[in-house]
Amino acid sequence: MTNKAAFLPPGSVKARAEHPRDYFAALREKGDVVTDSGDKVVLEPALVEWVLQDYKAFSTRGGNFYGRSRPIIPQQVDPPAHARYRRILGPLMSAQRMAALEPGLVARMHEAIDGFIAHGGCELREAIAVPIPGISVMNLLGLPVADLPFFVAFKDAILRPRALPGTLEEQMRTQADFAARNARYFEDLIRERRAKPGDDLISAMMQAGDGGERLTDEEIQDICFQLPMAGLDTVTGMILLSFAFLAHNPQYQAMLAEKPGSTDAMIEELLRWETPNSALKRTVIADMEIAGCPFKAGERVLASIGAANTDPRRLPDAAVFDPARSPNRHLTFGTGAHTCVGNHLARLELRVVLREWHRRIPAYRLKPGAVLDYSDDNMTRTLAALPLAWGTGG
Repeated sequence: MTNKAAFLPPGSVKARAEHPRDYFAALREKGDVVTDSGDKVVLEPALVEWVLQDYKAFSTRGGNFYGRSRPIIPQQVDPPAHARYRRILGPLMSAQRMAALEPGLVARMHEAIDGFIAHGGCELREAIAVPIPGISVMNLLGLPVADLPFFVAFKDAILRPRALPGTLEEQMRTQADFAARNARYFEDLIRERRAKPGDDLISAMMQAGDGGERLTDEEIQDICFQLPMAGLDTVTGMILLSFAFLAHNPQYQAMLAEKPGSTDAMIEELLRWETPNSALKRTVIADMEIAGCPFKAGERVLASIGAANTDPRRLPDAAVFDPARSPNRHLTFGTGAHTCVGNHLARLELRVVLREWHRRIPAYRLKPGAVLDYSDDNMTRTLAALPLAWGTGG
């Protein structure tokens, strides 16, 4: 083992976004820990799991609070305090509770398709990938759908400040301004819900307790800061990545159209293959070495989910897309105490979008001349746009 990380040149983010599997394969040749664009990245699957699971060695605290002074709950809280939030949020975000949202999601999906199917094409981001998960999250939280544009702008400013206009200082001010606007929004909303609870997740959080201990207004605000980001950004990206892959592979379009029962397994393989979150950050608690690479206490380390998901040491046939793969042990929703609490909602949204789309539009392609613009800012893969065509549409 070497005693330092292999280095990669800055600017590799674009290659990671456009060709992630080739990118991670090349990365693995450099070692189990590499330095990529200034970040130390752990690649080897067992080490990735260790970093994500061992909260006594690697903390979620530290780093960027995204223009805020308090950590995000539960993302930036470690066990044992973290366990309280999971005990409260777990039942509220359970598979059974999320399943109750399916009829409404199906209706919204068909309403959206009705609006463009006769045109022979659509731009998927604006037609499906933003509004379907967006309206789902807004309804879950009991928020007016008219406020969705604010939350889309909010999550973009928080997650991708470098894409904002102006100097770095101006970009950071804009990010902090959106964080403050979000705080004011939920302060007012929580005050209203305290006075008049509704049938929504925020009202349910107010009533939930762990051993009789209720969440405070500040804690609910810190949870609500995270939910729109995760619900609006990651699922949007995953829908776009999935359809871009399917547009290049018509045999899988046919499979989804002819065998709707294959949808869930297809989703799990798409989650592994496309991996919308390239990596998760942790803070090293004490001086240590990982695969011969020294880390100082307080240093940040990236656990590369994208690399682990496509590593032949974890899956011998990792370089093969297999929609019948079972079990599918991908790490896309994380692992350990911080496994994504919204994974049941994300899976439901992906299931409804893929299943209902292929019932109505069984065959499609990229619009002629389309050039796909992949990005991986803040280690979240997505597409700027995805123009699709079907029938005689062009």
